[in-house]
Amino acid sequence: MSNGPAHLSAEPQARSHTFLALYRSSGFTSNPSTRGVSVPHPYLHLSDDRLTGLTLFSDHLEPCPQPKGRDVINPHTGEIERVAHGWDDTDGNHHVVRCEKNTCPVCVVINAQRVAHAIQLAAPTYAIFLSLVGDSAAEIMDHASCFAHYIRRDVPEFQWAWAAEVNPQLTGNHLHSYVHTLDRPYKIPKRVIVKAAQKARLGLKVGVKRLSPDLPADWFGYPLKSLVDPLYAPQFIELNRTRRGVQLIHASRQFWRDGASGPQIRRGEAEAIAYRRAQLSK
Repeated sequence: MSNGPAHLSAEPQARSHTFLALYRSSGFTSNPSTRGVSVPHPYLHLSDDRLTGLTLFSDHLEPCPQPKGRDVINPHTGEIERVAHGWDDTDGNHHVVRCEKNTCPVCVVINAQRVAHAIQLAAPTYAIFLSLVGDSAAEIMDHASCFAHYIRRDVPEFQWAWAAEVNPQLTGNHLHSYVHTLDRPYKIPKRVIVKAAQKARLGLKVGVKRLSPDLPADWFGYPLKSLVDPLYAPQFIELNRTRRGVQLIHASRQFWRDGASGPQIRRGEAEAIAYRRAQLSK
């Protein structure tokens, strides 16, 4: 498998300073692929009203509270002031370089938007819901790994991206995931999901949904919706924490790809490609 960027030569590269600066500082203030489109998620009934109304994509984004910058001494007052890095675009709009941290309440939403677009780019064919996945991040990781191990006995090419979320009634934690099977059109019946969940000691309440190929990006942001709400965001962060820090999404190595028939790529490449195409489609 090649994870290199060679395949990117197939389309014009927007690797200018302006593009990179926009990529690092801007979010998807609107999602052109979803305007006028309302596609209900199959697991909305599992959430309370507070969660159901959340979306990662909004026409308004608050500025990053702690953008990247430098400390300078004000020559008039002698006090140290923080000056944010930024630039003015051709329309006269000023942009600042956001901090990009998952611990930032603004940047974590923008980061999650990019994840949603990258998942859409991977063209998953199934959505799978798992219940009672564990009480801690470490336990959830172990159970998810076991589930993937057992399901690959029936579906060897199983690739997925998943995130854990607390139950609205605080009765445990569940997991939302998106799945594809590389270039093999496997059918994944519910009984296969149930069998793997049983072996992995997960809850018996599971869900599986075959996906349409034209779903909008905000549909794939559903597992990350908790990040928009200050009540649920800290719980999401803790449930998806790893030794390397906060992971907004967990994915198998071959999940990220440039379309159903495209090459396998790294997650960072997937986010950049999806961002570029979203900007071109505006």
